[in-house]
Amino acid sequence: MEKAPWIILGGIFFFLLMISFTPACAQITFKKITLSDTNVGEGVSVGDFNKDGHLDVSAGPYL
Repeated sequence: MEKAPWIILGGIFFFLLMISFTPACAQITFKKITLSDTNVGEGVSVGDFNKDGHLDVSAGPYL
């Protein structure tokens, strides 16, 4: 009876490991948007600054 929790935990771990290697992970895409050709820093702020309902991005000297 003492091995039952380890078998259950091992099964859960194996299940989570198999989920992480599913093809769904390979379908994640993103779009790179270059804000400036000059490297002005690594910081960025995201928020609805002008209250229009869309996210705005602020980077570089505009932070």
